[in-house]
Amino acid sequence: MAAWAVRRCMQMNGGAGQAVRYASASDCLRQLLRSHGGLRALYRGCLTNCLKTSVGAPVHFIMYDAIKSGVQALDPTTGVSSPL
Repeated sequence: MAAWAVRRCMQMNGGAGQAVRYASASDCLRQLLRSHGGLRALYRGCLTNCLKTSVGAPVHFIMYDAIKSGVQALDPTTGVSSPL
């Protein structure tokens, strides 16, 4: 989780016309822990990400099964089913 928080901050670092806040990943981690609420800062946004994943994963698998079923249908020219 800590790596996700640092990665997210580093991606936003200096973007959209803002000043660069972090010199390195270790500096980013140090500043997160010091000024953004300690260990709690490393887990900010985790619940939202879990909710997004819990909705997105089933949709992904449903679409995968639907596409796979379509691909596995009988070939109209030969009458043979697909090897998939």
